[in-house]
Amino acid sequence: MRRRPQDGSLTLWLAVLATGLFGTAGLVAAGGAALAAKARAESQAFAAARAGAEALSPSSLATGHPVLDPAAAQTAAEKALAADDTAGQVQVAGRTVSVTVTAQVPGGLLVLVGVGSLHVTGSASSTATPGP
Repeated sequence: MRRRPQDGSLTLWLAVLATGLFGTAGLVAAGGAALAAKARAESQAFAAARAGAEALSPSSLATGHPVLDPAAAQTAAEKALAADDTAGQVQVAGRTVSVTVTAQVPGGLLVLVGVGSLHVTGSASSTATPGP
């Protein structure tokens, strides 16, 4: 029986195809994890900002002109972040509470190309406004 020069070409083609498919699967999995982590960070930031914006000064409530208590707003937002077991930055300016949450997501198969983790950030602001 005579050997053809194409013996093994299917194996090489399959190896290249499998490598590409695993690489694509790794990108999809890491991208999905990063998107989910970003959504979670934004949700946590919004919840903390809302908690901070609800910290109104008791004396201003008595006068009928509610004003945000900056120290209480900072504390409330930080407590909300701690309840979610996450770290973030809280800023209070006037009647607005802004929160930024950062997280690291494992890179999954991207570690093979030198990407050990992905950095995601979520931020939200909430403003204390008087009701109708």
